[in-house]
Amino acid sequence: DVSGEANEAVCGHRHEHESPDGPMDAAKGCQADGTTVMESLRVLYVEAGSGSGGSSAALARLLAAFSAGRVAPIVWVNQRGTFTKRLEEQGMLVHEIPLRSVASRSAGLRRNLFRLHGPLVVAILRHIRNIRPHLVHMNNSPRAALAAIAAAKWCRVPVVCHLRSARRLTQLERWMMRWIDALIVLSETSRAICLKQGIPNSKIVLIRDGLDITRFRKNWTCEAAREQLGLSADRLVIGVVSRLISGKGHEPFLRALRLVIDREP
Repeated sequence: DVSGEANEAVCGHRHEHESPDGPMDAAKGCQADGTTVMESLRVLYVEAGSGSGGSSAALARLLAAFSAGRVAPIVWVNQRGTFTKRLEEQGMLVHEIPLRSVASRSAGLRRNLFRLHGPLVVAILRHIRNIRPHLVHMNNSPRAALAAIAAAKWCRVPVVCHLRSARRLTQLERWMMRWIDALIVLSETSRAICLKQGIPNSKIVLIRDGLDITRFRKNWTCEAAREQLGLSADRLVIGVVSRLISGKGHEPFLRALRLVIDREP
């Protein structure tokens, strides 16, 4: 149960945290007769990507799998896209809020934190105090929305963060781990990289992305696919499945193909 694991990573043993107005019970409530009932867990999901990429797609799949009443999701997006529209069609509350500041690599950590991210932290802080979530779930890597993480910790709200690639954390991200209660990684490789960089094992949670593969089980054959695409049976076919945007590696792929064709025409 991916949806449960993501939230239990932080909230499994926490029932209360302090809000600006005092203690807030994150899991329990009482009816008029004194009977204890379970309330919906109010989770703020923060998507700082394009709204059309892999992280947004994973979030749409995650929220579609939630049981009604178990979690009350609220979604913040940096910009709207294909999958944010799908979230709205699922009945999710989706708000477009600027989540990123343009940081300068030459400005240094202090200037980036206080001069660039400061005003954004203040703005997001007001929104979090109005929503009063039990948990903030960053759907992207720590560096994607530093201001949202800082604002959540200022309000003493637990923060879960997704690291969706197997890479080394930046200096800023390692520093930010003090504000993050749980870091979700997608593979053992990613976990090993984080451990090697000194991230405590107690903060790392391995949850692989869930995917319903039944939607890909079509009665296709290679021959039928070639016929539909107008490709002969003896023609070698090499392709890439990805969005046509900068950073996906299409240009190096095409340059490499050019070399292959020159050597093996």
